[in-house]
Amino acid sequence: MGEDQGSAGFPLVIAGVTGILSFVVLLQARSGREAPNQDGLDLIDQAEMVQPAYRARNDIAVNFVILTVLYVAALALELVSFGISTSLFLFIALSVLTGFARKSLATNVLVAVFLGFGSELLFTQVFAVDLP
Repeated sequence: MGEDQGSAGFPLVIAGVTGILSFVVLLQARSGREAPNQDGLDLIDQAEMVQPAYRARNDIAVNFVILTVLYVAALALELVSFGISTSLFLFIALSVLTGFARKSLATNVLVAVFLGFGSELLFTQVFAVDLP
């Protein structure tokens, strides 16, 4: 029926599912649905009663999109190994999320190196997957 794609099929399925779910989340965020009216209060009264638990951080979202594009480009162009590029990606991502706080930089390095090189070892040695 079709050609055997080897180990390429599974990542493509995961990428497709991730893309579809990301699109759904984007549509939900952009829909701007209004909160249902509760207890006969109008929406202005409800808005005054509820304090937002977070504030929109579009700068972080843009940083992550740019960071992800650079990460994928580095892998596609094989500029550096999977372990190095993944570790660097994770370190920068964690640092952005923690606001580059000094107290978290050492933890960010440890987590990034462990996950970056650990995942490389897992995929190459256990799952026998060729990585870029």
